[in-house]
Amino acid sequence: MKDVFKIESEKLTKLNQVLFDSEKMLQILIEKNLDTVFDGLEFLSTEFQIQDLRPDSVAFDTEKNSFVIIEYKNVKNKQVLDQGATYYRLLKEHKGDFVLLYNRLKNKQHEIEYFNWDEPYVIFLSPEFTKYQIGATGIGLPVRLYQIHQFDKGVITVERMGEVATEHARFGPSEDATKTKSYVRL
Repeated sequence: MKDVFKIESEKLTKLNQVLFDSEKMLQILIEKNLDTVFDGLEFLSTEFQIQDLRPDSVAFDTEKNSFVIIEYKNVKNKQVLDQGATYYRLLKEHKGDFVLLYNRLKNKQHEIEYFNWDEPYVIFLSPEFTKYQIGATGIGLPVRLYQIHQFDKGVITVERMGEVATEHARFGPSEDATKTKSYVRL
């Protein structure tokens, strides 16, 4: 973990990491600030249920014209990639449900063909991932891992983990190898 500092009167003060109280608290924070944390994403729904599955958040990528599922983990979790693959399959097999959600919330009448079904993806936000999970992002899975840390004084860091440049072409164009954002509550 990187050290994080705040400048106060030309002096650096090291910030201490603070754990998120719960996954739900992390979810609410990200949903309320989705377009700030992830450029081009619009929040659609919390815990949108399809069959027996209930993804934490559903968003829409306005640049790719595609749907995104976001899952939050408050601890290192071994079930990230299998859950990500399941939610990706959900996006691909239940297109109509996502289109109906979008049309209802946006007051639109778009057909299924309007949306880009070649580039939906799943985002996981967690304070920690295993080295195997990070390594698996380079094999073309439509899963993106973001490490998120909270510090005292209202500072949050978000860093994309894994090999972005090696993503399979059908899941979208390559981006910079790592994106990092930091936020300070004023």
